[in-house]
Amino acid sequence: MDTIVHYLVEDIKVNQDFKYRQIVGIRSYRSIVVGEFPRRSSERDYPYEYKYRGDIKDWGAFFEKHNVKAIHCHFGYDANKMLPIAKRWNIPLIVSFRGNDASSRKKENKKAYRKLAKYGSLFLPVCKFFKKELMKLGFPKQKIRVLYGGIDTDKFSFRGVKTTKEGNYRILMVGRLAGKKGVPVLLQAFKIVRSKLPKAKLVIVGKGEPKEKKELQRDIRSNHLKDAVKLKDAMPNADIVKEMHRSDLFCLPSHTTRNGAIEGIPNVLKEAMSCGVPVVSTFHAGIPELIAHGKEGALVKEKDAKALAEAIIRLLRNPDRAAAYAIRARRKVERSFHLPAQIKVQEQYYDELLRKRS
Repeated sequence: MDTIVHYLVEDIKVNQDFKYRQIVGIRSYRSIVVGEFPRRSSERDYPYEYKYRGDIKDWGAFFEKHNVKAIHCHFGYDANKMLPIAKRWNIPLIVSFRGNDASSRKKENKKAYRKLAKYGSLFLPVCKFFKKELMKLGFPKQKIRVLYGGIDTDKFSFRGVKTTKEGNYRILMVGRLAGKKGVPVLLQAFKIVRSKLPKAKLVIVGKGEPKEKKELQRDIRSNHLKDAVKLKDAMPNADIVKEMHRSDLFCLPSHTTRNGAIEGIPNVLKEAMSCGVPVVSTFHAGIPELIAHGKEGALVKEKDAKALAEAIIRLLRNPDRAAAYAIRARRKVERSFHLPAQIKVQEQYYDELLRKRS
C-alpha cells in the first residue's frame, strides 16, 4: 500500500483529536508519523505507527522501504523543516494550515514561506478565509484546496432541547487561554449578563500558562465574578461532551490579536453545534463559514462585549429561538463538517496530487 508520512513536531495533545483523526482515519493509504519527539506521551490515548526522526539515517532508503508517496506536515510553521528532504528526494510536500500559520497580518509569515510557496505541492487551509490569506502570502491558488476539520457526530451526540428553570443558566466556553480566544471580552460580557440574569453561571474549560491563569483569576476578581465563574483544566473529549450537555449556551468570542494571531474555524464550535448547544461567537476569520448568523447561531463584532452580552441574553431568554438554532446547527455539521466525509475529501486530494505526478 502507498504510504503518507505525517510529520509532527510535537506529539498529539488532549485537545488535538482533530489532528489525530486526519492521520489514522485515512484508509486508502498507510499512515506513518515521523516526529521530533523521542518518546510518545500519549501513545495509549492516540495510538499510531511512529518513527522518531532522529533514528532515520537514510531518508532515501526509508522512503523506498515504506513506499512513501508524500509527506503531510500538519502545521504551516513545521513544513520548512521537511522541505529540504522533500526536495532532495522529490517527494511531494503537503501542508495543513490551521491558525496563526496562515495569517497574512503576521509579517514574518511572508518571508518564512517564500520557498515553501514555490516548492510545496499541496496546501490545505482549514477554511476559505485561510485560502485567501495564503494567496496574500504568495501561495499559488492552483495548489490550494480547503480541507475542513471533521467532527465525529456520534461522539459529540445531540442532546435534544434543554429546559432551564428559574434563570439558572449555564454558559460554557472551551479553549486555550490564549489572546485570540477572547476570554477577557467574555468576562466583560458576562458581567453585563449577570446584571440582567443574576443566577447565570460561566464555566471556562481550557489550558493556559501559569501567567495566563493568574491574569484570568485577577480579571474574575476585579469584575466581582468569583462566585459566578468556574475554571476547569483541559479535559478529554468525553468529558467535554458532558460539559456541553449540561450547558444552556456555548460562547467563543474569537478575535484577531494585535500581532495578527487568528483562528480558522474553531473545532470546539463544531463540537458544541453537534451536541445541540446554542452558540454565540464572532464575525471572525472562518467562523461565518460555519455559523450563518440568525440561522445556526448568533455572531457579533469582534471585541464588542456589549453586543456579545446582548446576544447571550437574547438567546437565553428565547428558548424556542435557541432550540431552532441548535437543530439547524446540528444539521449544518452533519452536512458539511462530518468527519468521515472530510476524510474522504482528504483522500481525494491525495489521489489528485499523486495522479498528476504519475
